[in-house]
Amino acid sequence: MSLFPKPIPSMAAALAMAIILPAAALLADLDPQLLMGAEKGDPAAQLEVAQAFDLGEGVDQDDAKALEWYGKAAENGSAIAMYTLGVIHDQGANGVEVDQAKALEWYGKAAENGSASAMYNLGVIHDQGTNGVEVDHAEAVSWYSRAAGLGHAGAQFNLAVSYDEGEGVDIDEAKALEWYLKAAENDYDRAMLALGSIYANGKNGVEPDEGEALRWYGMAAENGNASAMFNLALFHDRRGEAGDAESQRTALEWYLKAAENGSASAMYNLGIIHDNGDNGVEVDHAEAVSWYSMAAELGHPQAQFNLAVSYDEGEGVGIDKEKAIHWYTQSARQAHAPAQFNLGISFLRGDGVKKDKRIAQYWLSKAAGQGFEKAREVLADEFGITE
Repeated sequence: MSLFPKPIPSMAAALAMAIILPAAALLADLDPQLLMGAEKGDPAAQLEVAQAFDLGEGVDQDDAKALEWYGKAAENGSAIAMYTLGVIHDQGANGVEVDQAKALEWYGKAAENGSASAMYNLGVIHDQGTNGVEVDHAEAVSWYSRAAGLGHAGAQFNLAVSYDEGEGVDIDEAKALEWYLKAAENDYDRAMLALGSIYANGKNGVEPDEGEALRWYGMAAENGNASAMFNLALFHDRRGEAGDAESQRTALEWYLKAAENGSASAMYNLGIIHDNGDNGVEVDHAEAVSWYSMAAELGHPQAQFNLAVSYDEGEGVGIDKEKAIHWYTQSARQAHAPAQFNLGISFLRGDGVKKDKRIAQYWLSKAAGQGFEKAREVLADEFGITE
């Protein structure tokens, strides 16, 4: 499985991409000449009028009028209008019902008229098997290739991933590297992150190069990529393990930046740091619980386990067996063996939950199946199960 899955455009991102023109193209108000041009069938003027109504620029925002003018502009050959209509029908915006078939039709027309964004969306659709089409990775690669050739950074990245994984095309690490570089040159932060990993691990035909890895991680971090920030934190943390206080402080700064940008792994590590008093901070179990809680809510299984233990033992927070069981369960469902074991023991003893040996055996077996030795011992002692 790739560390860099292909992105799926969100409604907000896709619609924004569809409807934003350079600032000069949006008028402060609708002057008579613009309206005259639109009425005469000038697609550029019609698109401007549509966008004005869509965004409420110089006129009252009006979904119906925006839709009407997008339609007119599309009929007169505006690829941007065609693409926008695709997004509108795909997501059910501007007061219309979701109609993925019609969205697919508009994306196709926009692509035929040179819209790289429409080509990219068609690639994603065939990759994911949405909008009523079958999954077809080869067709996805074809669309990504066309969009990538037109400079679409997201398509360039997805094409790189396709070559990296051999999905829809034969594996070609050199081509993957080439497209990662092109996407990165277009300020695509996920491509920068991928390049950091490539140079850190010596993949895709390049030798490991710590300096180059840090350069790419740094560029991705400057572009707001939380995973890159986390990787920089890990790098400085490893240096700090040798007793370099400055590296420890730098690692802490990057963990905090990554956490602020939504990295659950960074939040978890900050919990560990405050639990153990590492990286120059004082031991603070309550602060650790706060970080574990944030990471746990984002689905981090180890943070969920640590939070459960905190509630179970009352470290940094009051004892709350019900919450402990809740978080053990959330972590166990993600195949976290220690959580499965603790949950099994809780049901076996009736600790925080009604005693139930059948459920206890279930979770202990799950943990044992992952090689958790204590679970095997309890299964043998309590249930006579030795396999």
